[in-house]
Parts: sequence; structure tokens; C-alpha cells
Amino acid sequence: MDDDWCAWLARTGLAPALAHEYGRLFSRNELEPGDAAHFDHDLLKSMGIAVAKHRLEILKLAKEQAAASSGSRLARRATRCLSRCVRRLAGGGARRGAPSSVAAVVPRICSGDDAVQVGAVQRKSTGSAAKKMVLMIT
Repeated sequence: MDDDWCAWLARTGLAPALAHEYGRLFSRNELEPGDAAHFDHDLLKSMGIAVAKHRLEILKLAKEQAAASSGSRLARRATRCLSRCVRRLAGGGARRGAPSSVAAVVPRICSGDDAVQVGAVQRKSTGSAAKKMVLMIT
């Protein structure tokens, strides 16, 4: 586990000797990678990381990791949800011999001020709103 922490801490830009030393501290305190999201200055200081800049670099990395983890988790959830919806629309519930329904999923890029109506996107107002993906199922 020391090596895992050392590799993780090496991404902070700390000297390799410090990354190794802090990795041993993390292992000695039985910390796991999932615990990084809960790190704070007090915890790191109580473990023996006295230099504030080092604690700050470790906390930045932990925050980046937590953000990346939650973003990928959200993307996986959205993908599963969309897949379920498409499967239900495309072929779910059709009996053998009965005509099956056909669904087309068409991604469209529009701004947040657009009103989505059946099969079309209509702009309500002009502006520089952030672009977002809207899936239109027809």
C-alpha cells in the first residue's frame, strides 16, 4: 500500500523522498485511497505533515480526485439511465408478431434558453448561454 500512496503523492509535485515518507505515514495510519476525499489540514497535521504547503498540495490533489470521481460516477449513471430509456422505447414491450415501435435518438446542441418541442428546437431568446446537450426522442 505504501507504493500506491507514493505514486499518488508523486502527482502533487512533492520531492520523491517526501512522497515516500508521507506514503508511509498514510499506510501506517491505515488510510485507503477512498479516504482522500475526507482529508483536511488538521488530519494531515495530526499525522505529522508539518509543512502547510505540503498539506495544501495534498489537499488539492485529493479535491481533484474527488471531482473526477464524482464526474465519472455521474456520467455512468446518465449513460445507464439513457440506455434503459432507449431500450424501452426501441423494443420494450413488443410481443412476437406484433409490430415493434421504432425510436430514433437525435442529439442536438442548444443553449439553455431553448424550448424543446416535439422533434424541434426553437430559440426563445438570444444570448450567450452555455451550450448543453439535449436528446430529442421522436
